[in-house]
Amino acid sequence: MHESSLSKVPIELLNNIALYLSRSDFCNFRLVHRTLAATTLHQIPRNGISLLNTAYDLERLQSIIMCPEIAINVRQFRFLYSEWPLGYSRKEWETHPLLFAGNNRGQTNFVVDADEAFEAYVAFEAKERNRIHTDDVATLKLVLKGLPNLKSIEICHINSYVWKQTSNFRYNDLLKRIWISPYLDDELSPGLAILLSALQNDFPNIRKLEIKGSLNPDFMVSNFFKPSNSFTQIRVLNVESLRVILNESTIIKFLNAFPDISEASLRFQGPCLSINIIGYLKFPSIKSLQLCGVWTSEQEIFQTFEHHHRTLESFALKSSALTDGSWRSLFTRIRDLRSNSKVTGEGELYGRTSKETLDMHLPGISTNFTKFMEDYKAEWPF
Repeated sequence: MHESSLSKVPIELLNNIALYLSRSDFCNFRLVHRTLAATTLHQIPRNGISLLNTAYDLERLQSIIMCPEIAINVRQFRFLYSEWPLGYSRKEWETHPLLFAGNNRGQTNFVVDADEAFEAYVAFEAKERNRIHTDDVATLKLVLKGLPNLKSIEICHINSYVWKQTSNFRYNDLLKRIWISPYLDDELSPGLAILLSALQNDFPNIRKLEIKGSLNPDFMVSNFFKPSNSFTQIRVLNVESLRVILNESTIIKFLNAFPDISEASLRFQGPCLSINIIGYLKFPSIKSLQLCGVWTSEQEIFQTFEHHHRTLESFALKSSALTDGSWRSLFTRIRDLRSNSKVTGEGELYGRTSKETLDMHLPGISTNFTKFMEDYKAEWPF
């Protein structure tokens, strides 16, 4: 395409065309001509930017945010955490169960030979082994400071995204070079400790934090993270899996580090008692609260709602269980508070017996339950 032809096309039209392209098509679109590359430069981070938890990717990201057109347009940041098999000899590497991501080599397109791949693995391993926690925190803090309009952060295990080959070029390129994939464990605590240590209270524009994986707050607090830290800038907190067993006190410390959240979705990982956790939560500005996997008493759930009902606009219980009391009594007591909050139930809410268990999937139950919570004369729908 000639420069003269492109000059006749409005820039706005070129940008609109680029908006509708897939990631691979967008890359090819930018390669057509330098004018297209320059015109759409600001669109590179339109779905946010991501960081693989490797020394190399930390260096790469620092160089990317040196470009103002990219850095100023980043709104979302995704930290893809993982731990890699390190320190293996040639023989151990050749027989490791995660070689070729656990596949037979005949099922892969890894074109480099074994000598070259092991040499790349040794170089990668040396770089990873020499990483220092405090240096990672400092580097990540520099990256965040280079993104002035960043609004939300997500941390997840890298294996949550590796299945879409076209959207994980860096991961797949690394896998082809070193022939070995990271561990499958979705434990995020060490990565979150790095992230929160970098975050602190220096970034008032970052309002949303999503933790998509298993979180052991006791491990994180004991090893890396100060429980006295407070993240008053965070307004939306989503935790996919809080590991409960033996972590009751540290879960409370962790959640209390976000005192100003207005929206929270918390899933507790069990099965184990979550007694003496949610009853201690106090979020003065909370508007939306969803609790999943809670296994506690009627009184503690009621106490949680009572603490927050003046600000709550929605309150949801999902796939939870009672150790004491009944769902009928709980929801009647909540209704009697005459709160303006919309109260919903999802999945199965387990009672102490099968007869007391509520199946919220049953036809018409959602409508009848809503009527019960809103109409003080309505009959119990179960």
